[in-house]
Amino acid sequence: MANPIDYLLTGLLNALYLSTKNQTSHSLTYSELMMLFEKHYEIPINRAQVELAVARMEHEGLATLVLDPYADTVIETSDKTIAEYCGSHAGVISRGWSNEEWLRSAFRNEKLWSDIDQGVDESEDVRVIPSADGFVTVNHNDESYKAVEEAVVEADEALRSDNELQVEERSWIRVHLEAGISLLRSGGPILRSALVALIIEPLKAAMKAAASEKVKALVGIAIKNLMIWLAH
Repeated sequence: MANPIDYLLTGLLNALYLSTKNQTSHSLTYSELMMLFEKHYEIPINRAQVELAVARMEHEGLATLVLDPYADTVIETSDKTIAEYCGSHAGVISRGWSNEEWLRSAFRNEKLWSDIDQGVDESEDVRVIPSADGFVTVNHNDESYKAVEEAVVEADEALRSDNELQVEERSWIRVHLEAGISLLRSGGPILRSALVALIIEPLKAAMKAAASEKVKALVGIAIKNLMIWLAH
C-alpha cells in the first residue's frame, strides 16, 4: 500500500529540483520550501505537513538539518542527491518524479491530504531537539529519564540479538550505544551533542538497516523518548 507521505515528499523534491535549475546545492528553511511547493503546484500546504516530509528526507539521507536555537531550521540537500534518490526508487517516488501530471492528479484528491494529516497527528508528540548545544542534567530518580534509559537499553538488546543485521553494522552501532548508555548512567550534566552522536545517530542508522519490524519499533520508541527528553 502506498504511503501518503511519499506523494508529498516527491512533490517537494520536484518543486525544489525544477524551481532552482541553476543551483546544484540547496540551503533553505521550511518556509522557503513551502513557498516553492505552493508556487509550483498552486496548492497550499502547512508547516506540520512539510515537517513530516522533511523528517522523511532526513531519515532517507536526502537532507541534512541545521538546527538553530533562535532561527528557523535550515534544510541542506543537492540536485545530485535528489535525482539519484528518485531515480533509484520504484512506485510512487519514481512515478511522481517522471510524471508530474500523475502526481498533480494525486494532489487534487482530498483523501490524500486527509491521510497526510492523519500522519501528522500520529507524529505530533515526537519533538525535534531545538538545539544540540548545551547540557542536559541526568536525574536517575526522574520518571522521564527512567523511560529513556529503559527504551534505549531495550533497543540495544534487540539489536544485539538481531541476526539479520550485518555484523559490522551491528558492531559499530552497539559500540556507540553502549558508550551512550554508560554516559547516561554516569549521571550529572551531559552534553546534548554527545547523546545525539552516541545514541540518536546510531539508532537512526539502525532504523534504516534493520529488517525486523519489531526491532524497528523498539528503535523508534527509543529515538522518540530520548528526543522528547532532550527537548525539555
